[in-house]
Amino acid sequence: ASACGTLSLAAHQVLNSIFQIFRPMGDSLGQTMQTLLPAVMANNEGSYDSCEGGSYDIARGSSAGPGRSAATGAGAEIDGGAHVLSRGAVKVLKAMCAAALGLGLADAVVGTAVPGLLPTLFTRDAAVAALIIKAAPLVGLVLFVHALSMTFEGVLFATGDAKMVAKIYALNSVLVTLAFGEIRARGSPTLPVLWGAFLTYQVVRVSEFGLRILWNQRHPQSVRRKREIWPLMYRWAVKRLRRQRREDPIVDVDVVWTSAYTYEARKYSSMDYAV
Repeated sequence: ASACGTLSLAAHQVLNSIFQIFRPMGDSLGQTMQTLLPAVMANNEGSYDSCEGGSYDIARGSSAGPGRSAATGAGAEIDGGAHVLSRGAVKVLKAMCAAALGLGLADAVVGTAVPGLLPTLFTRDAAVAALIIKAAPLVGLVLFVHALSMTFEGVLFATGDAKMVAKIYALNSVLVTLAFGEIRARGSPTLPVLWGAFLTYQVVRVSEFGLRILWNQRHPQSVRRKREIWPLMYRWAVKRLRRQRREDPIVDVDVVWTSAYTYEARKYSSMDYAV
């Protein structure tokens, strides 16, 4: 922003202050997901299961993987990969995404209306006020996308995918540096261009986090089938035994006691009978 000139820098300070006022509201959604999802998954049987090698313990109703004990419940990160969300956790995620969209919309409306309609609250300079009005809609769009991106980031942290979050931020830092370097190389940037670049970064970030969540949950049905295979096999074996008993009932016969290896002895020794 300092490369845009004095007036643009003054307008940027106002717009950045507006963004910083509403930014913690979006950040709180990410913190809520980090707190809420582990609790929901701990209260749902089999909620944690690694996509890459975690083992499910039927007896305890929990999963265990490298670096995580099955008896510890929720919250421990495993080395094999991110955890698969339970059905209850997926419902919470959908509800929080709806809340993020609602909160982002509210932040966008207020964050755009206040500087866009009332720029004189922040400056008496007409040129600075004009720049504020011009870039205010971009600030609102940034706030709208920011709430959802922080929600997705909280999901990744809650499901033990912090390593991927670090990799995404490392990649984004390089991309942002290259992008702003290219903008600077083309001449003096304008304030809408800078906030447009920041909006693009937010869209890229929410896309990266969202795709990562989908990738981690790509085989939830197969994981659940693995969880259910042993109970299903047990129920199948029990039904099989009951069916065999119905088809081959125990025969009540009179016991013939003899010390000789007679026809009766051979006959009754080859079948089941109740005494």
